[in-house]
Amino acid sequence: MQRRIETAPADQAPVSAADRPAVPAWIADRRVLDAAGTDPAWRDHLAERYEYLAVRLEERGTAIATEQPDWAQQLGDVPAESTLRQEWVRLADEVDVFRDRYKVDPAQTQAIPEAYRERGVGAELAARVAALQETAWAQSARLNTSEAGRQKPPTALKAMRAANRATDDRQREVQRAAGLMMDFELRTP
Repeated sequence: MQRRIETAPADQAPVSAADRPAVPAWIADRRVLDAAGTDPAWRDHLAERYEYLAVRLEERGTAIATEQPDWAQQLGDVPAESTLRQEWVRLADEVDVFRDRYKVDPAQTQAIPEAYRERGVGAELAARVAALQETAWAQSARLNTSEAGRQKPPTALKAMRAANRATDDRQREVQRAAGLMMDFELRTP
């Protein structure tokens, strides 16, 4: 497995996020699964295992998004937008597998420690973490300039309440404009 981790990126050109396989080659190589000479029964078994790995990686990335270990802070906040969120989750699960494979101390707060940034997969993951950080910083700067006067709610509950209030306000305005809302005073006898 160590050889596969160290040689996988050298065999492949950089691939866009949309074109990446469900399970990175350094975790599970698909070449045997896709080979023409592979026995059909074995191919079915390998396909099941590959699908299992893909599901487990997705689950682990989602758990990391919820747990937010110290090293995940380098990835930035978990994006709300689905495509960016999927990229975040994917990178988080790959970094977690890498850290587990190399038995990185859980107290280590760097996603990819300095000692591993010179090797193939470690270098590629470190570059992706840095790119994700830059994207997150650019987005937060854009949000800060566009929402200069508004404060972001500090908790998820407050954010949901603020979103619900904004939705209710928009619905009331649409109803008023359509003449469906009437202002009335409640009187008690």
